[in-house]
Amino acid sequence: MLAGRFESIEGIVFSVWLTEKSAATNFDINSNGASMEPDIHAIAGTSESSTAAANATMATSKSDAAHELQLNLLQVDFEELYQRHLCRHSQLGINILHLIAVLGIYFSIYSVVATAIHGLLPLLSGEQRLLLLTFLSVPYLTVLIFNVPISDFLTTLTCILFVVVCAVTLPMVPVWVHLPAIVMWHRFQLWSHKKYTLQKDISRFEARYRKGKMLFTLLAVYELPILLHYLVRGRRDWN
Repeated sequence: MLAGRFESIEGIVFSVWLTEKSAATNFDINSNGASMEPDIHAIAGTSESSTAAANATMATSKSDAAHELQLNLLQVDFEELYQRHLCRHSQLGINILHLIAVLGIYFSIYSVVATAIHGLLPLLSGEQRLLLLTFLSVPYLTVLIFNVPISDFLTTLTCILFVVVCAVTLPMVPVWVHLPAIVMWHRFQLWSHKKYTLQKDISRFEARYRKGKMLFTLLAVYELPILLHYLVRGRRDWN
């Protein structure tokens, strides 16, 4: 009989423990559920914010790509390029320094090509190398003749022929000298902006001419005729 009572008491205690355990479990589930509900909304909000940010980034990239496509090396507004140039290059001194640097870069490039031609075709005479170098300039000159005023094109053509003659007739310099020289001339251009600091508002050109590889290439192609236009026919723009 005593064993039966113990079993009854043990059963009652187990029932009470089980009831409390169940209640505690339900409380934890409810508590966790209540605390998790805001987290779910927070996660959803974060996900929506991330999606919106990704869409905005994609839209910006598409906008940048559209602006890049608007810049065409084969069809430019030369006068607009020139006016943009004046925003940072209206002083006479900086244009002279930039012209020296550009001619130095062109001379190094043509000299490297002339050295390569001499190495590959050693039997060519000086006149033949001169003609070949001039022929290699035809694609560049063709782009210019369709986009630059004829007077500026003729001035540019004269400069190109002068550089070609120098590259062929002057004593050959090792290629390893010319390659660092190109970098040096570019650094020289950057330094000139520290000496000549006059600038004008360029904001009206920023939407179309955004910094990037396309703009860099565009300016590299048209920088020489722009500089010559300023120095030869743009005297009214000198500061």
